[in-house]
Amino acid sequence: RWRRHLRMAQERLEAACAESVQPDFLLALAHDPDLWDPLREQAGADLTLAGHTHGGQISLVQEPGESFGPAMKFKYKRGLYEQDGKRLFITNGLAQTIPVRYQCPTEVAQITLRRTAV
Repeated sequence: RWRRHLRMAQERLEAACAESVQPDFLLALAHDPDLWDPLREQAGADLTLAGHTHGGQISLVQEPGESFGPAMKFKYKRGLYEQDGKRLFITNGLAQTIPVRYQCPTEVAQITLRRTAV
């Protein structure tokens, strides 16, 4: 299903770019952080903001790493990732799938974007 949504997003982006200048910066919002690979590689997203994993909810380490529970299936769990000059940020969010969190505190992230000198 995500491939259909990605294709629709790419079509809309191409239509918008045909009508105006190419974007200097492309921000993608994705509920599922595992969409980062196609958003980065195919759509060219410079920054992707995501959630969905609840930070792993139960983690043996404070930094993003192996976790137990619902987030085990995700490639990207929480925090900031960078690859090929593109970034992904995943918030732990406020909700939880199971009624427990360990080393994955709830959070509300405030992100400030600043233009860099070219």
